Amino acid sequence: MSQGYELYAQGRAAIKAGQTAEAVRLLRKSAALQPHFKTFELLGECMVKFGKHAEAVEPLASAIPLNRGPRAPALLAEVCLALGRTKEAREYAELALARHPQNRKAKLVLVKLGVEFSD
Repeated sequence: MSQGYELYAQGRAAIKAGQTAEAVRLLRKSAALQPHFKTFELLGECMVKFGKHAEAVEPLASAIPLNRGPRAPALLAEVCLALGRTKEAREYAELALARHPQNRKAKLVLVKLGVEFSD
């Protein structure tokens, strides 16, 4: 098992234990050693829990090209909306829906933006 993965696993355990600050520390180390979309997604989520939306942008944006799933763009759409970056929020929500048309987070962002879309 690689050191990057071990740090990732410890970071997940810290999240589960409610130790968000420790999780951030571990996940940052893991990402530096072994960049992986799951690590970036979790790091972004932790930053959101701290209310540090601007700091969540980079790890979530880093996750998007590493995986074809909708989670990172949907999370980033929420973060951009919270930051008042509505154009980007819409773009990321639409990307998440292109990847998974039933993604609830992305749909909610579009509803909050007043964008009409067909289900």
